[in-house]
This record gives sequence, C-alpha cells and structure tokens, in this order.
Amino acid sequence: MATAFKDYYDGECARILAIYLDLGSADDFAAEVDAAVGPLELKDRVLVLARGMKDRLPQHYPDALDQILRHLKQELDDTDGMFNEGWQFMPVARFVEEFGLDYPDESLEAIRAITRMHTGEFAIRPYLEQHYDLAMSHVRRWSRSDNVHERRLSSEGIRPHLPWGRTLKRHVDDPQAVIDVIQHLHSDPSPYVRKSVANNLNDISKDHPELAVRTARDWNNEWVTQHGLRTLIKAGDPGALELVGMSANPHVTVNAVTLSPTVVPLDNTLTIDVALTNSGDTPAKVVVDYIMQFRGKNGAMRSKVFKLKTTTIEPQSQVTLTKRHAVKNTTTRTLYPGTQGCVVQVNGVRGDVLDWTIVP
Repeated sequence: MATAFKDYYDGECARILAIYLDLGSADDFAAEVDAAVGPLELKDRVLVLARGMKDRLPQHYPDALDQILRHLKQELDDTDGMFNEGWQFMPVARFVEEFGLDYPDESLEAIRAITRMHTGEFAIRPYLEQHYDLAMSHVRRWSRSDNVHERRLSSEGIRPHLPWGRTLKRHVDDPQAVIDVIQHLHSDPSPYVRKSVANNLNDISKDHPELAVRTARDWNNEWVTQHGLRTLIKAGDPGALELVGMSANPHVTVNAVTLSPTVVPLDNTLTIDVALTNSGDTPAKVVVDYIMQFRGKNGAMRSKVFKLKTTTIEPQSQVTLTKRHAVKNTTTRTLYPGTQGCVVQVNGVRGDVLDWTIVP
C-alpha cells in the first residue's frame, strides 16, 4: 500500500529539519512530533512541525528567518518541487505563513528563497489577503525572474482556487490582476511554468468562463488552452470546445458501456469499454471522459474525472474505446470497499451511472 503523503510529516521529518536548520536535539524534536501527529491530517501535521520550529528558533522573527535562510542554500535540481526532494521543507514555508505577517517584506523575500527548494504557493496566500499591494509587487517581479521556480511561484501563488490553499476571494471576484501577471508566462520556455499558467486559467474558468475562453483565444497557445480550459471542455462549453477543435453538437451516441469485472479486488484493474456511433454526415471530434464515483470513508460518494480519449469518429461509423483503470490506493486517495459508480461523458454530456464493487 502506498504511503499517504501526510505520513511523511512525522518525527523523521522533524529530525531532518533539526539537523538541516540547526534546531537543537533532533531526537527531542522527533519524539515531540511523533507524540502529536498520530491522528492528524496533512496540514495539521505540518503546523505541528512549524510550531516546533518556532519553539527552537530565535524568538525575534527576523532573527529566526536569518537562521533559516542561512541553511537554505541548495536549489531544487528539477521542477518536481514539493513532491520530490523538497517535500521536507513544507513546515519551513508554513512557519513563514503562520508567524511572519508582522514582517511582510522580510517574509516575502523568504518565500522567494523557500520556493527554490520547496514551494511558496501556500505561504504567500495570507500576505495577499493582508498586504495585497506589497505582495503583488513581489509577484510581478518574480514573474520576470530568470529563475524558473520564482516564475512558477508568481503564477501558482496567485491562483484563485489553489488546492490545499486558501481561496483568494479578491481574485475569484476579479481575476484581471492574475491575467496581467500570467499574460507573458503562457509561452514560458519551461513546461513547469506553463502548467501553472494553465491551472490558473482553469481556476478562472470556474468563475468567469467567458473571460477564460477569451483569454485563451487571445493567447493562441494550444497546450495551455487544452489544459487551461479542461473544466469547460468537460462541461461541454461551446466556446471552449470550439477553441480546441471539438464538435460542439456532435451527432454521437453512446451505444454501450461495459465494465469488467464488476467486482474488483483492490490492486487489480477495471476495464471500461465504450461503443460510440456518429450518425452525422461529417466527422465528429469528441473528448470522452469517465467519472469515477468513489465511496469515501464515511460512505459518501466523491467524484473524480479521468481522461479516456480524444478521438475523431468518421460519419456514419462506430468506434469502441477501451480504458484499463488501476484500482489501487495512492498517496492522495484511499479506496474503500463497497459499491462505486462509473459514468461516461462525451463532450461534457454524461450518461447513466453504472455500479461496480471494490472488495478487499
């Protein structure tokens, strides 16, 4: 079974931080954290570590930052960020997020340094709420940086709806300031940055779909458009479908959806077969997705959309698409036995729910 991401933030993480940041006894810090984090989820575990750092650093915040920054010397070798070698520094970013708001200039400079080793996308959120103009001046400077991690932060940190992060209501209500920053990043040479820009555009599309489509049309960047409008594409938005070359109203019907087997042991595979017919007189380009409805720990269902295939169906013809879905736990999703659901959708139009079952 895969180790849950939250479980990395334990006594061993405390030990690493104590040694790396010169926080005193690594054994004491590790024992303190292990005693506290057992029942906690990810963000609360990280907060325990950040508070433990605070207790071991100089009490004057600028002095604490100086001690941290003296030890943050090595930049990430690649662009996998927090999910690779920089994961252990999440409590460092949380320390700045929680305890630095009275020193915004110093803290924003620290976030810039931290993002080179981990990410500052969560830490900057309260500064955007309480010191907006100052924070945005830093963001605009980062967006022009030669450093790829800083450029990525300038986009990721200001997303209206950042997973695991605070919603930025100001940017939800009016995302123009966000667009002004990412305007020159959509063609960035780094896919790491372009992916963040696409995620940002996708966030904007949830509240301002017409603005998102208009922005994507102005940019004329195929990859960013495809990924940045993915929510609208899945919902069958005509403007988004048109931009990515899909048929807005295809004469396509789902003839049959077959799941096999319908009872799947954990760590096995569910096969999904979809038969489609284009009854029209012209080719139909369609995006076919499937929505898994997973049973949660409390029995409530939660949905996740997966890509099946983007394809063109010739007129008066039929195709069969096949997808093999791995039924296994991941670092971010735990599966529970019982009845689950599967729904196939074509250009955002959903079909009926088919039941299947996970067994231990």
